[in-house]
Amino acid sequence: MQQTILNKEIFKALSSDTRIDILKYLGKRRMTLSEISEKLNMSLSTIKEHLDTLSSVKLIVKIDEGRKWKYYELTEKGKGIVSPIQINISIFLGVSIVAMIVSSYFLTNSLLPVQGDMFLMASQEAVLGENPRVELLVEQTIPYLEIIVFAGSMILFGFSLGYYFSNRGRGYGD
Repeated sequence: MQQTILNKEIFKALSSDTRIDILKYLGKRRMTLSEISEKLNMSLSTIKEHLDTLSSVKLIVKIDEGRKWKYYELTEKGKGIVSPIQINISIFLGVSIVAMIVSSYFLTNSLLPVQGDMFLMASQEAVLGENPRVELLVEQTIPYLEIIVFAGSMILFGFSLGYYFSNRGRGYGD
């Protein structure tokens, strides 16, 4: 998808909540004037005026296939405005899941003693005459970095999942 350059006219076109709603509906599928009018509970003439404004800045295009109904759909520029949020949320979800898996692996490995370490501590007991349990408690360190990465990935996952579900329930896919 190409980079969308926003200018004064596009900002003016996006200043209306109705036009933003139209773009979101058209982001799901192409629609006719009457379908958009029904979804937004507005008159045909009002919706037509909003569609003309969006068409003038090339965010949507009218498709005339020689039939009775004329469809409106997003242009590449319009898709660039509507869809990046979903792409970013998907990236955040994926990165946070991978970070949780990797950090939990390192966290569990740092908390569980390795067999070689136990052998080393047992041999130290034989040489020094010390208790291996005491040595184990002294040698084990707290994995601060792993805990911080795991907690951060959980927070990122929670925020991105919450954002995804809060925007999913707005009814734009109806």
